[in-house]
This record gives sequence, C-alpha cells and structure tokens, in this order.
Amino acid sequence: MSDVNRLKLIFFDLDDTLYEYHGEQVRDVEKAVLSSIVPLVPSLDIWEEYEFIKQKEDKDYINNRIQMKEFYNIACRFSRLLKSLNINDQYLSKKMTKMYWEKTEEIVRAFPDVEPVLRELKKKYKLGILTNGLTTQQRRRVSVIGLEGYFDYFFTSELASADKPSKDYFNFVLNEIKYRSYECALVGDDVVKDIKGANNAGMVTIWYNYKGLQQEMYSSYVINKFKELLQIL
Repeated sequence: MSDVNRLKLIFFDLDDTLYEYHGEQVRDVEKAVLSSIVPLVPSLDIWEEYEFIKQKEDKDYINNRIQMKEFYNIACRFSRLLKSLNINDQYLSKKMTKMYWEKTEEIVRAFPDVEPVLRELKKKYKLGILTNGLTTQQRRRVSVIGLEGYFDYFFTSELASADKPSKDYFNFVLNEIKYRSYECALVGDDVVKDIKGANNAGMVTIWYNYKGLQQEMYSSYVINKFKELLQIL
C-alpha cells in the first residue's frame, strides 16, 4: 500500500509554510513598530540593536541561558530592546506589542493557494499544526491569517516542552493523537526542524521548498507550490 493511501492526518508547520514569517511582510511589521521609538533614538541604532538582540536570543536559547517563554515572547524581546537602548518606559513595550499585532493583522497574509488547498484537504483528512513557539501567540497568528477553522489539532513547543526537530516533541504529539506515525504527514519548509524531525518520527514528509533551495535531505515528497499538495494527497 502506498504511504499516501494510509494517511489520515496531515500536519502543517506554521511559520514560513502557511505564511511568510522571515520575509518582507513581517519585516515591515517590525520596522513599523520600531519606528515608534525613533524620536527617542536614531533609527539606524534601533534596527542594528534589534538585529543584535535577535541573534543573541538565538544563541542564548540554544545554550539554555533563557527560557522558552522568554525566547518566543514578542513582548520580552521589545523589553530587552528598550533596556539595551536605555529607554526607561515601563508601558512602551506593551504599546509596541499591541502595535505589533495590529500591524500583523494589517499586513500579514497566508501564502497564495493555502486556503483553497486546506479547504479541499479538509474534505478527506484531519488537519493539524506542528509549530515551534508559544501556544497563545501561534494561535493568534493562525487567526490573523484567517485559517483557525481548518485545524483539528494544534501543537506547539510550549505544549510539548520541547522544540522541533527533537524526539521529545514528536513523541509528545504521537502520544496525544489516536493515529500511528505512518498515518500522519508533515508539510514544512525547514529541512531540519520539519523534515528531519518528522522523518525520525516515522511520518510521511512533504518539503515545501518554495524558495527553491538546494539542500540535501531525504523527504518523501517535494513541492515548490502549495497547490501541488493536491497532486500528492
């Protein structure tokens, strides 16, 4: 029997799979928020410091120097930025966080074809989200892009107390659902976090390579456009 014919549940990564998280849309949101403190600090200094803080956070999280809830929390990042810029305003980080979500709702959209494809797949499969991050924030992002009604399962790093691609993350997911690993597929853009992790867990893997990357990683299937999922599933 084909691996596809056994599938009952299709999981999707969220960031950079259903919408562009590291691209221009989110950069525009960040720039709009950071511009709100330009009167206090030169804009070049703000942006450079923000990029530095993000890079430092990545290193600190990998080395267990900051906790998961601090690392993924947007408000914590803005608080760290203001502190590093010597701006003492306890309410400003809250204002920046509020602006972040308002701008996200204005600017960020799902990739083309995502909703029509999900609508078709929903007729045949259970659908779920496997994402790194905090539950409240990631659910809010799904709501912002208007896709909250499509998913039967929603798993995050916070729920699993681990990040993709760790074995602990995928074990948690498989223990929480009623399906075996070979009855599940994961569609994702990251060859390590998504594809390697799901491969190790025994899932069918579908690499959404919309950027046309040349990376070596075994995946059950590779697609360059989201609508190509309907040719496989």
